[in-house]
Amino acid sequence: MKRIILVVDDEAPILGMFEDFFGIQFPDFEVVTRHTFQEGFEYALANFHQISVAYLDGSIGKGCGSDIARAMKKAGYQGLLFSISANKLEFDDLCLFQCQYRKPFGFEKVIRDLNEML
Repeated sequence: MKRIILVVDDEAPILGMFEDFFGIQFPDFEVVTRHTFQEGFEYALANFHQISVAYLDGSIGKGCGSDIARAMKKAGYQGLLFSISANKLEFDDLCLFQCQYRKPFGFEKVIRDLNEML
């Protein structure tokens, strides 16, 4: 069974870039994308034990990535959490994540950072 990289973002181009870049760079992982807060929240809680890495948008329609991160941690998630957002996170929210990537960001850094943390 492949480990999962979850990406939750409401911007289709961002989801596509994660699928393209991570599919090539991390062939031992399955890249799962969700484009709404509700889909991301439900998937994350139902599958948190299989998710190794999660990239969560700071603002996803009616929710935010920090809400998903808190719920995952409360459920016992032990993997890596990254924020991808156009806005700065509040300190309490920032503490949930290993790193925040501010949009627009370069995938070279995202890939390099993940390689270092795995």
